[in-house]
Amino acid sequence: MSEQEKLQRGKRRTKIILITVTVLFIVLMLVVPLISVITSALKEGFKFYLQSITTEYVISALGVTLIATVIAVMVNTFFGICAAWLLTKFSFKGKQVLATLIDIPFSISPVIVGLASLMTFGRLGWTYPAIRWINDMLGTNITRNAMAILIIIPLLVLFGFGQKLLVKSITLSGMAN
Repeated sequence: MSEQEKLQRGKRRTKIILITVTVLFIVLMLVVPLISVITSALKEGFKFYLQSITTEYVISALGVTLIATVIAVMVNTFFGICAAWLLTKFSFKGKQVLATLIDIPFSISPVIVGLASLMTFGRLGWTYPAIRWINDMLGTNITRNAMAILIIIPLLVLFGFGQKLLVKSITLSGMAN
């Protein structure tokens, strides 16, 4: 067997090993969890699943998700275009810092960021006692009302509703004191 044939055989083995590892990784990390989710969702039957996802609560949640997605895409598109224009058109102090901040989501996995946030701000996190103390001091209602109002006002203004409807919606929902 010549040296060239040995080299070709080694390349084929390496290629087969890498493809096998890749396929196994995809199956273990993507296909198996997907099958698990589907089987657990359908364990009561497909009819029960359809009844569950067509409830008023689920449809409302999907609607809110869709609206939030559309708004997030629009906002991200606007700020993305502005940031790209700013970075390419002008030279200013902090330009590299802005470019780095934009690149962070590509270098840090969202799963890791989510886990770090949960470990920091969740019930078992080291900041939870402080967050709990602030929540107790300010009161849950004040925080909830402020957040709801901060979210509702831009939406009502965006869709062209007047101030009277805004005040009426806040007082009728029990958010105004």
